[in-house]
Amino acid sequence: MNTNLSLNPQDIVQNGPIYNPNYLNLEYFFHRVYDFFSGILSFLGIGGGNGGGGGPGEHMALWLKTLLVLLIIGLIFLICFLIVRIYELINDQKKKVRTYTVFEEKIEKKNTRWEKVLEHSESFNSSDWRWAIIEADIMLDEALTEAGHQGENIAEKLKSAQNFLKTIQYAWDAHKVRNLIAHEGSNFEISQHETKRAVSLFEMVLTELHFI
Repeated sequence: MNTNLSLNPQDIVQNGPIYNPNYLNLEYFFHRVYDFFSGILSFLGIGGGNGGGGGPGEHMALWLKTLLVLLIIGLIFLICFLIVRIYELINDQKKKVRTYTVFEEKIEKKNTRWEKVLEHSESFNSSDWRWAIIEADIMLDEALTEAGHQGENIAEKLKSAQNFLKTIQYAWDAHKVRNLIAHEGSNFEISQHETKRAVSLFEMVLTELHFI
């Protein structure tokens, strides 16, 4: 029996080359690419055939096939675009959630500070009253800075905010109490009633500035 181990080139084209999965077979790869595009051309009715001109029905079928292929290609691009947009929207949403979380943490921290101010204003110790007013004034300074009002001290920042704050007079009145405490020290006697009044003025200003 005569065993012929040689490969016929035509057999390779028809049946495909012997594929060994243990290494990259470029000949097999290009053959598969060739089969793919040959199938598309065959589907569109391009290439092959008996060379006839074809009737109107065949031309219509060719146009429908071409339109179908273009539609499929368009849908593929649309799906890819939607996937990219969904991915971008998910990332944007994650950023917004992180930003909102940080914002909530800042608000919570500020509210905690303000709760301490209120707690000290309810104390029976006059030193706590002084602390409450001074701390509230510090928060006012920070709030004015965050709102974009510049100056070397609170007085300059309040002048900058003169035409923007509805509670500007409350801010001046409360800040004056803080100045009396800072300048006169223990010589300035303050009552709890005056402390609560000043704290309430600070609260209205800080609320308008969205600081608490």
